[in-house]
Amino acid sequence: MSIYQESPPSDALEQGDVLHRSDAIQALLTAYHPYYAQHNENKFFVVLTQSCDLVKRNGDCAARYIALAPVRPLKTIVRREFEGKLENAQAGGQPFGSQRTRVTFEQFLNRLFNNNEPPFFYFEAEHQRGIYEDMCAMLALPISLKPEHYDSLLAAKLTGITDVFQAKLGWLLGQMYSRVGTPDLPPTVVAARVKSYTDGTVLWLDDPDAKALRNMLDERARAGNAAPVNRNDLAALIRQIPKKKNAVIDAVLEVGAAQGLFPAVSNERREFRRALEKDPAFSKLF
Repeated sequence: MSIYQESPPSDALEQGDVLHRSDAIQALLTAYHPYYAQHNENKFFVVLTQSCDLVKRNGDCAARYIALAPVRPLKTIVRREFEGKLENAQAGGQPFGSQRTRVTFEQFLNRLFNNNEPPFFYFEAEHQRGIYEDMCAMLALPISLKPEHYDSLLAAKLTGITDVFQAKLGWLLGQMYSRVGTPDLPPTVVAARVKSYTDGTVLWLDDPDAKALRNMLDERARAGNAAPVNRNDLAALIRQIPKKKNAVIDAVLEVGAAQGLFPAVSNERREFRRALEKDPAFSKLF
């Protein structure tokens, strides 16, 4: 189920229209909202003003101002929302996090993909519409332009959204604690999309391994190497983390030697290690 209108973009502005950063819009931003003009993550803008106020009558629309919000890549939103919860998340690094964080991460995406996560509005990537990656509108960061710039905004229109999602966008803008009855995506579709993004974005580790990896990166930083670590280098570091199974076997062997079950260095100890390593019931515990 797509949120986008099936027909070609209309010849009028509507709430929810996605606008690309045309030269005309860039000039308007530079003149009236320079911070937004300089922010490279503002890939698009979405129209927030209600459609009824954008209808032209006698050459003019009723709106005194046309409100827009920046639309940024989903990865930017995730990085900001999970700052401090994901490690190595700076540009150029492969983020990683604990399984405990993964639960929160998946819940956030589930709400976001169904547009139930104020103050964001999610736009799925659709290449044929010129939207080449998943994006989110930043509804809490609106700007306003005068109606005299209507034609420049209309010329930059990429696509519009359906009536029911215009209603959802209006609800997100208007209030936080009620709900417009828009259709959610089928649970299987949401689950597949959440899993795809979750597994493709972050490396998830058990809490002890995540802590060990964080300590390894801290040691690198103290040694003067604070550069982001890419996915391949991170995988190499993960392979250096002692496995929990091996750590438990070592502890068992130490107890066995201390209790006199076998000498500290002996064939009996080595045979017992191999038996533990191969035992299926023991391996299922890890």
